[in-house]
Amino acid sequence: MENPSLSRKIHTVSEVTGIIKTLVEDALPFVWITGEISNLSKPASGHFYFTLKDENAQIRAVMFKGQNRSIKFSPADGMTIIGLGRIAVYQPQGVYQFLLEHMEPAGIGALALAFEQLKNKLLAEGLFDDSFKKPLPFLPRTICVITSKSGAVIHDILHVLSKRFDNVAVEIFPVAVQGANAAKEVILALKRANERATADVIIIARGGGSLEDLAAFNSEELARAVFASGIPVVSAIGHETDYTICDFVADKRAATPTAAAQLVVPEKASLLLRVDELDSRCLKAFTTNLERLSSRRLDLANRLVRQARQWQALAQGLFLTGDRLSRSLNSLVLQHSRNLFHLRNRFFASSPQTRISNLNSRLEAVQDKLLYSLKKQNDKTSFRLLSLRRALFFAGPFNEVQNGQANLKNLHGRLVLGMRHSLERHKSALDLLARSLKALGPSAVLARGYSITRLSGSNKPITKADEALPGTLVDITLFEGLLVAKVMKKDAK
Repeated sequence: MENPSLSRKIHTVSEVTGIIKTLVEDALPFVWITGEISNLSKPASGHFYFTLKDENAQIRAVMFKGQNRSIKFSPADGMTIIGLGRIAVYQPQGVYQFLLEHMEPAGIGALALAFEQLKNKLLAEGLFDDSFKKPLPFLPRTICVITSKSGAVIHDILHVLSKRFDNVAVEIFPVAVQGANAAKEVILALKRANERATADVIIIARGGGSLEDLAAFNSEELARAVFASGIPVVSAIGHETDYTICDFVADKRAATPTAAAQLVVPEKASLLLRVDELDSRCLKAFTTNLERLSSRRLDLANRLVRQARQWQALAQGLFLTGDRLSRSLNSLVLQHSRNLFHLRNRFFASSPQTRISNLNSRLEAVQDKLLYSLKKQNDKTSFRLLSLRRALFFAGPFNEVQNGQANLKNLHGRLVLGMRHSLERHKSALDLLARSLKALGPSAVLARGYSITRLSGSNKPITKADEALPGTLVDITLFEGLLVAKVMKKDAK
């Protein structure tokens, strides 16, 4: 019988694991695997550790930091992915695992998924809220345009701005709008524009393209830079149907770069028409108000005159009444005196001495009583007449006329003050508009270092290099003075 110990080959655990490692890694150097992510772990090292599974099996998976930096989305538990990598056997534990070099979501593009994930993240943080969006200035003095220095976008924007408001200043920050460094260049341009603080509004513009072409404007860093800008930002990325993260976080989104230029400045001709219309309305309103106040003043003066005449007629009536009362009282006193005189004569003529004496006593008593009564009646009548005269004096037209004159003087002062305030207010508004137009006029633009170039002997400005051939004499208008130069060469770029 053969000894089994002489024919069998005994392997160590390391040997067997090494054989398996060689067989597996040689047989599957690179392989595409699809499955669902579970037990995802993202430690501080930056590596991704997770399990990739389907309904029947599972495999451990690792994506190291150097490889996962290039993916455009954030993997999560429950997400189905497609990964490219190799199968590796970890000998110390005798397990095999999938080392991923590339990963993409199954059923949807990585860029589209990354777009939705970033959009939902920033939306939850409130970066899209209308309460944070800054209003655009009505009439900016300077506009900053961040876009490519070549292509139709910058020419379209400059053409529209020149057509709508030809003397508005424009700062151009040329940047790459596509590629790996595009987002960084746009962020640096935004920071530079805010540090200079010369622009009133910023336009970030780019022509249309695919989702890959617009990827730079779906950058989280760029979105946060736009949100942090102290100057209002208008986003004009792609065509009307294209939307980027920059569009959502910007203070205003324009469908196209041309629409952005139309959005940031009004039409100068319309403004001038509006100023003329407001000037006419102010003049008409001032004239109407002045006529109304003048009519009111004349009406009050007429009413005061009529009232004075009424008081004058009343005073004359009171004076006549007093005169009649005084004459009646005097006539009454005179009549009583005559009657008394006749009675005394009759008593003295027809009575004996005793009777005469008694009658004299009674007569004197009656006389005293009558005199007292007459004096009392006279005093009462005099007091009443004095009261009527005082009432007539205080209630007469003189005080009323004086009060009316004071009131008329007060109304006249208020009228003059109101007209003066109205004139000053409208004059201030017109001065403000005049200063704005002066600040945006050609002289103000030339003072900031710009110039106007014309062909010698012509008043038409040169806007393209093709309009001046080499050897042509040109006039260069500066803020102070004029230069005459000769074109040596041209560059149409």
